[in-house]
Amino acid sequence: MARKFMEFEDTNIVAYLHYKGHPFVPYKKGKERIGFKVYGDDVEQTLSNMYLDTEIQSYLKCLKTVRNSLFTTKATLQESED
Repeated sequence: MARKFMEFEDTNIVAYLHYKGHPFVPYKKGKERIGFKVYGDDVEQTLSNMYLDTEIQSYLKCLKTVRNSLFTTKATLQESED
C-alpha cells in the first residue's frame, strides 16, 4: 500500500507539519523549483489546526515580514553595487 502524502512548496507549512511529526521528502518540481511531499494520514487535519492557531499565524506573519525585508535589502544592495 502506498504511503499517503500531500505536496507543498511553502517551507513554512512544511516546517510546521514536520514539527508536528510528519516526515517530508524534498523533490525537484521543474527546472528551478523544489516541492515537498509530506507524509501522514492526518496531514490535512494538522494543516487545519495550523490555520486555526492564532499564535502560529501571528508568528508566520512576522516571519514573512522579516523575510521580505531581507529580500528588499539584498535587492537594494545589489542595485547600489551596479
